[in-house]
Amino acid sequence: MTAILVTVGMGVGLLFAGFLGGYVVGEQTHSPKNMMANDPDSTTQWMSTMMDTMMSDPALQKQMMNQMMNDPKMQDMMGMSGNEDSKIIHMGMNNFMPNELGVKPNTTITWQTHDMEIHNVVGIFKTDSGNEITILSGDIKHMEKWSYTFEESGVFEYVCGYHESEGMKGRLVVA
Repeated sequence: MTAILVTVGMGVGLLFAGFLGGYVVGEQTHSPKNMMANDPDSTTQWMSTMMDTMMSDPALQKQMMNQMMNDPKMQDMMGMSGNEDSKIIHMGMNNFMPNELGVKPNTTITWQTHDMEIHNVVGIFKTDSGNEITILSGDIKHMEKWSYTFEESGVFEYVCGYHESEGMKGRLVVA
């Protein structure tokens, strides 16, 4: 399963750009990859329908995001794998993506927002040596980034202060 990051009006949504076997309408099988090459109007209509469905169901949004964020190809595309010294956590649709991540000490984590909502990163980093470090990012606006380097091992449980009640939380394990 792969995905494309698509700019849509007021924000950015993750839409599926391909299902393994396509889908069937009547007696025709449609592959989104082929549609994009051969029929851009149908592709736009199909993606619009997918976006409408996803935007109207918050539970579906979270499920789709979490499944996609656990896909190694998606992690590569979104900058979450590869470089051991830095990782990106994306914020959009009131989710941290991925919402759980393991890294090594001295890794810089960058949070970046992709929608029009203001987000932040608020939490306490509990180090293995017994320290508790309060981390407050300040506001992170549309397409802005904020970074923090985790120099020692421990666990950082964090939320978006604006969207905590909607389940926007994350966990970082530094080991």
